[in-house]
Amino acid sequence: MYVTVAPLACTLLLFPIACTLLLSPLACTLLLFPLACTLLLSPLACTLLLSPLACTLLLFPLACTLLLSPLACTLLLSPLACTLLLFPLACTLLLSPLACTLLLFPLACTLLLSPLACTLLLSPLACTLLLSPLACTLLLSPLACTLLLSPLA
Repeated sequence: MYVTVAPLACTLLLFPIACTLLLSPLACTLLLFPLACTLLLSPLACTLLLSPLACTLLLFPLACTLLLSPLACTLLLSPLACTLLLFPLACTLLLSPLACTLLLFPLACTLLLSPLACTLLLSPLACTLLLSPLACTLLLSPLACTLLLSPLA
């Protein structure tokens, strides 16, 4: 029960203020002693709440984004995990297009972002390097593909 505790269930079990402190890993670490946290929840549950990755898996992506600042989320979670767990829009807001391009596999980027969004966010050269000509042809309209890829490519 404690392992899969949801924010609502946590609110019902604990006082709202205490729940808020526990749901924020950084706030919980700074404001509550580890012993106090252990007394409030089982050690396993405490570990899950203090782990940002576990927090992301237990809470809705939007809730996790609200609890953790974008910078903290980026530093604590691997970019790939962050991208897969959060909505594409949230990922776009958290990571710059260039960082997203360098850190994510092309296939992942294609699946997460629509072709139009990819075209708008990435430069033509970056898009050409990420996507193969065949993939570009299938995802983008012929005109857009022609503009992005050189005739030789």
